Amino acid sequence: MRDNLKRLLLLLVLPLLTFAAPDVSPAPTKKRILHLTFNQGYANELHKVAKEMGYSVTTWHIPSLTSKFLDGTSAGTALFNMTHERAERIWDRHRDLFESFDLICVSDTTPLARIFLQNHCSKPLLIWICSPVDYYDPQTLDGSFPDHEYFSLLSAAPRTPNVFVVGASAFALHYAERLGLDLGDTIIPPCAFNTSVRFVRKKESLYIPSGHNETVFMNLKEHLQGLGLPVYSGPHQGPQDLGGYMGIVHLPDSYGSPALFEHLAYGIVYFIPSPAFFEKLATTHNYFLNQPATLLEEQLYEASEWYKSSRENVFVYFDSWEDLVEKAKNLDYKAQKAKVLSYVSDYQKEVKSRWQALFNQVFAGAAQ
Repeated sequence: MRDNLKRLLLLLVLPLLTFAAPDVSPAPTKKRILHLTFNQGYANELHKVAKEMGYSVTTWHIPSLTSKFLDGTSAGTALFNMTHERAERIWDRHRDLFESFDLICVSDTTPLARIFLQNHCSKPLLIWICSPVDYYDPQTLDGSFPDHEYFSLLSAAPRTPNVFVVGASAFALHYAERLGLDLGDTIIPPCAFNTSVRFVRKKESLYIPSGHNETVFMNLKEHLQGLGLPVYSGPHQGPQDLGGYMGIVHLPDSYGSPALFEHLAYGIVYFIPSPAFFEKLATTHNYFLNQPATLLEEQLYEASEWYKSSRENVFVYFDSWEDLVEKAKNLDYKAQKAKVLSYVSDYQKEVKSRWQALFNQVFAGAAQ
């Protein structure tokens, strides 16, 4: 096996070299982009950045589409399973519309790219890899997937002139490599382009998410209340509402998501287990972690959005429950929010420059 640490350094450094000093001028003509995704967070991300740069974006948020719209027969989670037959039906049904756009982008679940790779779409295709490339729903599987043809198409994608492959994280590309797929080194992470932030403390409580680890693995709300911390767990009205709490206590179950960046863009304070305490929790019965091998076995914490060394001042890490109590009670919340927002401001500028450089590359090639 290749040296994982060396590979990870390439994943982290090469994108910065690739996108150095891009032209950030508006697009000279209004190019039209079609974006297919299952995730509203990624839909919002691409829409905001492309609109700011002068492009027009049409989004197909697949869960919001009319039932059976895509292929005429399938609905719900069956659409995660992009078999040869389903990709062919979708292409045949929407071919003329697809070909009318200047760029097609797929995000969240990479198998959506099969619609265009399999059918030799002539338009530029951007594959934004945000989750495991072999993602599917076994409960609704109605054919062979993931299959050899799919992996062959994806393997050839980086060498196809009109196809551009970008990872949303180092982990996304590292996972693909573990499957034998070399999809390049380019990374453009989500960052949530929020510009209106107010320091308003509405609730003197810590917010507890309703994920598996905070409810099934353990009753985190009850546990922290027993330790004397003021906490709340329940419905909320989005990141601006969450920004009114003291902070969020979260037990990571994945390597990051658009929601994380949406929350950071509002200056939300996150309390996260330190790597050592995380490992203690994650190796306890019933803790859920998507693809645990990378963190627990390979120790590639830099591949996680929660544990990058560049964010050591963005999150408040705790080494034990007692440590959490002490830090939650004594933290300067206003100063911590300011640290988060300062980081996000620089981070957004960097991500925007990467997007602009990529769009310049895509449309320059399309014009030739």
